[in-house]
Amino acid sequence: MDAEEVIEVSDSFNVTAVPFLVLRRGNQVLETVSGSDATKVRTAIEKHAKSRSAGAANGVSTTPASSGTGAKNLSTYAPTAQDSATAPEFPSDKVKEDKEALHERLSLLVKAAPVMLFMKGTPSAPQCGFSRQLVALLRENSVKYGFFNILADDEVRQGLKEFADWPTFPQLWVDGELVGGLDIVSYPLSSIESP
Repeated sequence: MDAEEVIEVSDSFNVTAVPFLVLRRGNQVLETVSGSDATKVRTAIEKHAKSRSAGAANGVSTTPASSGTGAKNLSTYAPTAQDSATAPEFPSDKVKEDKEALHERLSLLVKAAPVMLFMKGTPSAPQCGFSRQLVALLRENSVKYGFFNILADDEVRQGLKEFADWPTFPQLWVDGELVGGLDIVSYPLSSIESP
């Protein structure tokens, strides 16, 4: 479905970016995956394809937690002496790998649609005035575009600032190239003097 054409469906699933995958079993939402990360989509599908048979065989309920992510109920968890007291440290080469993976993900995201808008909120519910104005400008000019709610993914929000060398949002990308923010996009072409 085109998220812009079925706003009520997009809102009911809290669509934050396109593409957006909803995994359901019957009337129950098992998990949602936002964005174009094929690895996340495959992992989610494999997890829920296995969860029905594995859960039944082990006597474990496969009903997801209220977050809709299929997370385990940790309300009865108590740490043991074998549990680490702190989170593991990551060597610098691991941090570098993570940064490279993020840049690869961002490279795919900025090309997820011919015109991609990275904004605060969604087109139907912008979370800042600049995002609202840019959405209105795109609608006025009948531009079809994909979008990503940067408030829903802080890794993308922070990473895109460095990746694009552009510190603010919204950001408009065309064919994988940064055009700029509202100030650049709305700059009237008629005011540019010809040589």
